[in-house]
Amino acid sequence: MTTITFDTHEFIKTIKDSGMPDEQAEATAVAFKNAQQQSELATKSDIELLQRDIKESETKIMGELKLNHWMLILIVAVTVLPLLKTLFS
Repeated sequence: MTTITFDTHEFIKTIKDSGMPDEQAEATAVAFKNAQQQSELATKSDIELLQRDIKESETKIMGELKLNHWMLILIVAVTVLPLLKTLFS
C-alpha cells in the first residue's frame, strides 16, 4: 500500500490563516488525516496485475466465442444439409 505524507501542521496553519478557530482547525486536520489513512490507493503493480487479469479474461472469452461460432455452424449444417438433400433428390 502506498503511503502519502500529510503535513498536519501546515494544514492547520493554512486553515487557521483563513479565519477558522484553533480548535476547529485542529479537529479538521485530525479528521482529514484519519480519513486519508483509511483509504487504500492502488499501486502501479496493482494496476498491472489487474490489466493482466483482464487480458486473460479477454483471451478466454474469445476462445469461448470461437467455439460457440463453430458449434453454431455445425448445428446449422446438420439441420440444413438433410433439407437440401431432400430438395435435390
